[in-house]
Amino acid sequence: MSFDFTPEEVWQLVPGVEADLRKQGYEVKRETACEVDSPYRTTLLGSKKHAQLLIEVQRRFEYHREIRELAMWMAARSRYAELYIATIADANMPVGALRDMRVDGVGLLLVDGDKVVCHEKAANHALRVTYGPQLKFTGCEKEVAEALRKFNHGEQK
Repeated sequence: MSFDFTPEEVWQLVPGVEADLRKQGYEVKRETACEVDSPYRTTLLGSKKHAQLLIEVQRRFEYHREIRELAMWMAARSRYAELYIATIADANMPVGALRDMRVDGVGLLLVDGDKVVCHEKAANHALRVTYGPQLKFTGCEKEVAEALRKFNHGEQK
């Protein structure tokens, strides 16, 4: 197994994440940008029909600037894609970084051997809903805000 950009310490985690994506029906490519002008190339790119999963695999968890910029780039373009960080299940994860990831719509996958568990679902920015400030929801502001929060964080049923 060989990579151009991915650190060697991560190579042993990649096959488990790849297998999980393939089991879900995704075609998987390594170190491929989702678009030509993408600001960052993640470890894995899973594609199925029009949907894409971008997954940065890490041994030591870090929500670094390049991942955050990719998340902002995806949001600005309303990409029909989800961005995840995959790391080992017992990685040290600062609460502030997890909060920032949630705000930015970045998901978290925990890898334990061959098992991959989605700990935090990523946002799909193409499915984000907002409403104009001129709209008034008199008497039901809390219900509307909660419904939008749920929908925008993946509960789209």
